[in-house]
Amino acid sequence: MKQITFSYLNKEFTLDLEKGELFGDDEIIKQQIIQGINRCNNEVLGGHNTRFKCTNITEPYKNITQFAMAFYYGVTKMIDYPNELNEYLPYFKPVEVDYTGLTEEDAEIVRQIHRTTYY
Repeated sequence: MKQITFSYLNKEFTLDLEKGELFGDDEIIKQQIIQGINRCNNEVLGGHNTRFKCTNITEPYKNITQFAMAFYYGVTKMIDYPNELNEYLPYFKPVEVDYTGLTEEDAEIVRQIHRTTYY
């Protein structure tokens, strides 16, 4: 996996992870992406009260997880987020809960807590 191709605003872009460069024909949108990614450089994204694991953004053009996170937070905030990058976001995994022995009322309380908590 040295190159990732994705669509954003109906334009195609390619991230070359070896070279650490973003390529695309639409220079205006490309610059918007680069500015958004660069705003997130040297930041820690995700973690507390989000659905993503903490990710330290240090080399977003050479690390697809960092690029995907910086794109999410710096460029789109999930509006028009490229489907091709979604699989690289570091989602927390859902936790399996054993409701054995709980009353239905207690089980519903636990369900509500788990809907809003990420692990």
